[in-house]
Amino acid sequence: MAQVSSSATDSNRDGSPEAIKVMVSMPIKAGETVNHARLMLQTHYSLSSRVALDMKSLVSVDVASPVAGGSLWVDGALQLRQANPLQDRRPRAVYKASALPVAGRAVKSDLKFSSIWANYMARNETTHLVDTHSEWTAGGTGGATTFDITVNVRIPPAVVVYRPGFWEVIKVAWVQYLALLLLVRYFMQKIEEFVFGESIFATTVEHPAKAKAF
Repeated sequence: MAQVSSSATDSNRDGSPEAIKVMVSMPIKAGETVNHARLMLQTHYSLSSRVALDMKSLVSVDVASPVAGGSLWVDGALQLRQANPLQDRRPRAVYKASALPVAGRAVKSDLKFSSIWANYMARNETTHLVDTHSEWTAGGTGGATTFDITVNVRIPPAVVVYRPGFWEVIKVAWVQYLALLLLVRYFMQKIEEFVFGESIFATTVEHPAKAKAF
């Protein structure tokens, strides 16, 4: 049976890890070799600032080599992808259930990699491993008894597309209107000072108190 372990790195101790390392050790029988490794990991992904999101997501690793391998190392960044924008400050937990079929409750066809991935990609929010680098180490012959996989998942800040709420739209619109108003007023004052200061148009000044009555 495969042995799986994981650890998280939280350098600034803010409760949000910067990276997660997953290590998998697969037993190899005598005479077996490994030329293709495919791994699907499930993670708990959540956002809690501008947008509240709580879901189970998947990370897929697929590496092949013509040389029999003894271990595989993969490094990549976890990226959030959206089909449509999220709603501002409205909690979203439609994908909180497991993204993987539950053993004993799924039919055989649902356990295929293609079926799992197709169902996953039909979601509005998914995560993917990007900017990946991998290292395939030869082995699996002689006294090798396991094939070891190490996946280092870096977690950078997420870029989220969302629909702003009514008051946020009003706030932004008011700031833009005020900035434009002040700019227009400044230029109008400068134009007025130039026109009357340089006497571009013939003008006369008449005091009402000195006007003659008829």
